[in-house]
Amino acid sequence: MKLKSLEAIDFQSAVAIATKSILFIDPTVDDYQILLKGINPDVKIVLLDTYRDGIQQITETLVRNQGVKAIHIVSHGTSGCLYLGNGQLNLGTIEKYTEQLQRWSEILKDHGDILIYGCNVAVDLVFVQKLQELTGTNIAASATPTGNPKLGGDWNLEVSFGKVSTPIAFAAEVCQAYSGILAQINVSITDDTVDGDTSSISALLSDPGTDGEISLREAVIAANNTAGDDTINLTGGETYSLTLTGSEEDDSETG
Repeated sequence: MKLKSLEAIDFQSAVAIATKSILFIDPTVDDYQILLKGINPDVKIVLLDTYRDGIQQITETLVRNQGVKAIHIVSHGTSGCLYLGNGQLNLGTIEKYTEQLQRWSEILKDHGDILIYGCNVAVDLVFVQKLQELTGTNIAASATPTGNPKLGGDWNLEVSFGKVSTPIAFAAEVCQAYSGILAQINVSITDDTVDGDTSSISALLSDPGTDGEISLREAVIAANNTAGDDTINLTGGETYSLTLTGSEEDDSETG
């Protein structure tokens, strides 16, 4: 999909709306409706379109809401990567969004705050720092699984660049009621190996094993051990091996 040029966005005629904070949420987040029940009424909610570029949608919304102090981004994430709409924001794609991200700094009031909830995004500090530099904002992001504690999650944004003064957007009772985590699994090797902690998705992301990689089998086992729907990302053009050495078992370890 071709991105709309910034010239096509009418910054000059954008109508200023008295909105202090905006929460952008990707609808691929499981049971996101539960989270929205506990949002502060002063926070404007924007549901991203899964068929459009997420960064473009955020930019368009900010243009129409001048003077915003903070934005919250709720989506699935992995180390150094956010999944927004039909695109991804990571070190491999961030350069093409440079102009838009720099616009955010002009729109957000007084070097505003960006709170990123996606699981493990801040494990890659280089990515978070690059985003902070381009947007000129204060950023808080999660370096661990975000979501239900029973799945290894929490609602702490452990990494920050700059002085973030905005609290998280969700009421405590909603955080406790939410049953999922904001994670996806990226398969990083084609070999059929299992040496990581596959007891859950969050466990595997925290402990992928001695090789530091996640295989397709590890991803499948971890997903099967985690409640709810899960997403496993593969790299296009690669061939993944799954050796069938067992039979009459359904835990994916050998069959």
